[in-house]
Amino acid sequence: MAKTEVNGIGIAYDIIGNGSKAAIITPGGRFPRDTPGVRQLAEELARHDYRTVIWDRPNSGESDVCFTGETESIMNADTLSGLIKQLGLGRVLLLGGSA
Repeated sequence: MAKTEVNGIGIAYDIIGNGSKAAIITPGGRFPRDTPGVRQLAEELARHDYRTVIWDRPNSGESDVCFTGETESIMNADTLSGLIKQLGLGRVLLLGGSA
């Protein structure tokens, strides 16, 4: 598990694979990155040349609790954008549940 600060919020994430393409998976609901199926999907993408990030959104899993932002959805989108930039992912395939 790695953790970085994005917009003042501690964000927990893992990177699976080291492919030439990038993907990021956001679990749905309030579920963390260790939800069954999330890592397995990331591992499958890694087998197809993807470097895949799985992460815990603010207020879930091992990431910090945070109540800033106009709405929680906006805060999550801003955090995801910041994480993508901070990790230098560039163009990225976004996958997610209901979130």
